[in-house]
Amino acid sequence: MDEFKLCLRRFEERRALKERAREADSRYELLVENLPVLIFSIGKNCRLEFINQASQGMLGYAPDEAKGLDHGFLSLVYPEDRRRIKRLIKRAMLSTTPVPFSTECRLIHKKGFIVHTLLKTITESRFPDSAKRSIEGLAVDITDRVLLEKSAIQNERLKTLGTISAEVAHEIRNPLISIGGVCQPAEKEAPGLPGT
Repeated sequence: MDEFKLCLRRFEERRALKERAREADSRYELLVENLPVLIFSIGKNCRLEFINQASQGMLGYAPDEAKGLDHGFLSLVYPEDRRRIKRLIKRAMLSTTPVPFSTECRLIHKKGFIVHTLLKTITESRFPDSAKRSIEGLAVDITDRVLLEKSAIQNERLKTLGTISAEVAHEIRNPLISIGGVCQPAEKEAPGLPGT
């Protein structure tokens, strides 16, 4: 009888552990799906194996739609950045040790505009010599920061241009005033000249 109670208690403990693990998995999945950061997993040939709901808000693609793109993750990358990002992904995939990378990258919204992002990856090291190798990563929208930086640079350029213009105007004005001062007495002495 004591053995039966012991088995029953172990069964109840295992069931409670499984329930807690299921709840933890559910919370983790909910967290990953609803973060305002793009989370993705890239497999062989840059195919998107996973992308969270943030793809809808950040890039205009539903997760299943993004996963179905012809060239996988590279379809989301701005053409001028593709070669560089492909090279980084390939190096990370082929390396025998994990080679994560962090870089700024432009992604393309479904409507065609550019989304500036900070792309950070974590390489999967569980299958170092296997076709199952993948790269997990995230992309944070930094478009506002990039635009603010460009605006600040433009304001500095305009300020510099204004300063240079004021100096040039000052340098031109002084000789013109001197010339004008010389011309006025000459005009008074010869009033019959044409144009006076």
